[in-house]
Amino acid sequence: MKRWADVGDADEYAVVEDVLRTLVGDAAPHLAIELLEEHQSAGAILKRVSEALRPALRRELDRAPVISSGQTLSDYLLHSMMRLDVEEVRVLYLNAVNRLLADEAMGRGTVDAVTIYPREVIKRALELGATAIILAHNHPSGDPNPSEGDLEATRRLIRAGRELKIAVHDHIIVTSASCISMRAEGLL
Repeated sequence: MKRWADVGDADEYAVVEDVLRTLVGDAAPHLAIELLEEHQSAGAILKRVSEALRPALRRELDRAPVISSGQTLSDYLLHSMMRLDVEEVRVLYLNAVNRLLADEAMGRGTVDAVTIYPREVIKRALELGATAIILAHNHPSGDPNPSEGDLEATRRLIRAGRELKIAVHDHIIVTSASCISMRAEGLL
């Protein structure tokens, strides 16, 4: 049997075969070769898998209150934002029982900055009838730590929302490998 290691990068083949073995068992070596020949890299395959998982993870979020779905929320945000090459702000708008009303991109920035406009976030929350929000944005640099600008923008949004009875449950920072909750870190 031809192995990708004979014609391509052995490390990439090993990653793809390992992932596939848990899903398809003994068919993994053959399928790994086919996928690598079609997509040319493990990264391209994982990107496609991530894109395919996003709708399924979104359906999971739709089934239960978002704030009680911590791991599902992290997985959803990770698969939605981990490969973005510039910072993007997303807002998850929630109803009174913390079910997801909408997930919307509210701005794109540069490789190391994005502006959060509290006025626009609150305006959209009012349009949707949302009573709570969760902010998320990515750090393409891979550094999960919030900047002082991230913290200040979140504080401004919390103050603006408080006046209109719109709670800010969390601000989550997404890197290529993990999600960090400002609330869990004691920053809110």
